[in-house]
Amino acid sequence: MDMNMFGFGNKGDAIIYAIKQYYDGARNRFPNKRESFYLVLAWIKYALKHHASQYSGDDFVSLLVPALGDTMIFSHLIYPDSRDALAYYMVQKENPNLAKKYEDKFKQLIGGTLQEDKTEFDQRVNSELRYLSTQTEINETLTIEDF
Repeated sequence: MDMNMFGFGNKGDAIIYAIKQYYDGARNRFPNKRESFYLVLAWIKYALKHHASQYSGDDFVSLLVPALGDTMIFSHLIYPDSRDALAYYMVQKENPNLAKKYEDKFKQLIGGTLQEDKTEFDQRVNSELRYLSTQTEINETLTIEDF
């Protein structure tokens, strides 16, 4: 998908806009969920819309683990910081050269999150996977058009 469809000259700004739209759409459609829920849905929607050929045949459930792997570190941040950190991370993932523009903002948002003990992090990942697997919105026939 052409990232300039949003009217941005900079692909990084377009990625950030897309993630914010997908996250906010999920948050509006499914209120009162954990941050991990919204971050995972934004990641999945981005993957399915912007990398359709790579993820063709995948559904929401099959993308939970890779989505949670990329978003877990941001899930304990408070909105909108969690959403914004994911957006900057996705720019880094898509094009590291573009990410330099957002590096200071990203570092400011994630601060001490990288200091978490591996055992604590693994426990949190398992807890969030259990939570996400109980969310009927994901386990049913959710599509990217739903939010």
